[in-house]
Amino acid sequence: MHAKELEIFVKHGGYSPMEAIVAATRDNAMAVGLDGQVGQVAAGQLADVTVWDKDPIADIAILQDTKNLACVIKDGRVVDLDRPDDMLTFQQAAE
Repeated sequence: MHAKELEIFVKHGGYSPMEAIVAATRDNAMAVGLDGQVGQVAAGQLADVTVWDKDPIADIAILQDTKNLACVIKDGRVVDLDRPDDMLTFQQAAE
């Protein structure tokens, strides 16, 4: 559902795809009092990273389909996307 929100920001809110991604990461961290701890890839911050095989800046909707995920790094380790238990853990954390 969160990825759908990014598409709505772009299609109906006037955001660029990058502005929507920043709103969903850095700005959300600030909104919940975690600014400077999470929400962006920076020295000294916790960061989970997703790598996509398509460009979300070209089409923000690709974030809604996990088939487009090339790699996930969660808690400092690469998630095995072919292992159902690893993928389930990633999906639960995203909710």
